[in-house]
Amino acid sequence: MGAITHHTWGITPGAFLAVYGIGFLATLAWSELRRRRILREALTDRVPDIRDLDPCELALLTHGEHDARTVALLNLERLDVVQIENASAGSIARAVPDLDAAVSKRDARRQQKEWVERMQSEAELAPRATTVATNCSSHGTGSCRLEVGLTELLRTRGEVMLETIETDAAVEECTRALRRDLVDREYLLDEDTIARLKWLRIVWVPLFALGLVRLAAKVSDHQHVGLLVLVLIGTAAFVFGRDIPEVSPAVRKQSKVAEAGVSRDDVERAFSADAPPRSTDDMTGVALLGPALLWSAASPYAVSLAVPYPTSSSGWACAGCGGCGCGGCGCA
Repeated sequence: MGAITHHTWGITPGAFLAVYGIGFLATLAWSELRRRRILREALTDRVPDIRDLDPCELALLTHGEHDARTVALLNLERLDVVQIENASAGSIARAVPDLDAAVSKRDARRQQKEWVERMQSEAELAPRATTVATNCSSHGTGSCRLEVGLTELLRTRGEVMLETIETDAAVEECTRALRRDLVDREYLLDEDTIARLKWLRIVWVPLFALGLVRLAAKVSDHQHVGLLVLVLIGTAAFVFGRDIPEVSPAVRKQSKVAEAGVSRDDVERAFSADAPPRSTDDMTGVALLGPALLWSAASPYAVSLAVPYPTSSSGWACAGCGGCGCGGCGCA
């Protein structure tokens, strides 16, 4: 007679994995239903339109705070508000001489012309979501809080090392205020909603506990545990590797559609040495595709602005947490 095989708890490995798989699918279904309910409770029926955003706001949604500051500086340079130089001691952002004159009649006329052309284009191509409108403020720059804050900073100090902008308290306040504004306008989820989505991971605890108890029992019985260990590692990777959205799902979908409609070649061409003056649409393309494209289009810009070298990973890292008002940076 053959030897009788002892199975932990009297359950074969195949039977246990079947039970574990059913538990996994049930937990996944419940957590997904709960996830959707949390999102429904957090958002109204109104779907915000990304065409109401200016480039630096769009960059914050799609690529995070660092890239939002980069796009804001590029746009301010486009409007002749700042000069960006790569000096031997480091990259410098400098207010242009006679700043008030630089952003007055000449730029107002340019912005008005761009606005009219853009509105005409949107009227003809309404289904496309590749153009983001820019609302101009009294500063002569876009209404983005970051651009206003950077303008005030340069007006006050004359010139600033770009590496210090990243840690400047006033700019950080403007960044937090911009993020808070996007939360209020339902482009971003609020901190409470994000926290509730993270806490959903707790529903996986019973399944993990079952697997760990089974693992301990098999070790006690001196049985092979390699497959069970792999299953537990795979479950953990799935649970903790799942995206916790910070951007409203509807807004994220719009941005992906808009990104697909942007020509990377056209955006890169706009930053070439012999290119004509850049338009708001060019800045929108940078915001959607990410400033990392400057490495192939205009590497001196990428170096000066300390743009991280592109990797295979995608964007959609909306960094930072909700913030307060914008105090001393000149934001409303």
